[in-house]
Amino acid sequence: MTTIKILVFGIVKDVLGCNKLIINDVNNLTDLKEKLNELYPKMQTIKDIQFAVNEEYTTNYSKKLNENDVVAMIPPVSGG
Repeated sequence: MTTIKILVFGIVKDVLGCNKLIINDVNNLTDLKEKLNELYPKMQTIKDIQFAVNEEYTTNYSKKLNENDVVAMIPPVSGG
C-alpha cells in the first residue's frame, strides 16, 4: 500500500475542509486527482491546480508516486 501525504492550499483547502490529508493506493498524480474528485465532487470545479511532489513542481501526471511522498496541491492564485 502506498501512503501519500497531501498538503492543500487556497480553495482546495476550503473544498476539502482541511489543510492536509493522507491518501492510500494511488500510483501517480492522475490517480490522485481521480480519487479526490470521487471523494470530493466539488474538486471537479477547480481548474489549473499545480502539483509539487517533494517540494518540486511537476506537470508529469503519470510520474510514479512513492511511499511517503509529499504532494502539494496549489490552486490558481488571483489578486490585486
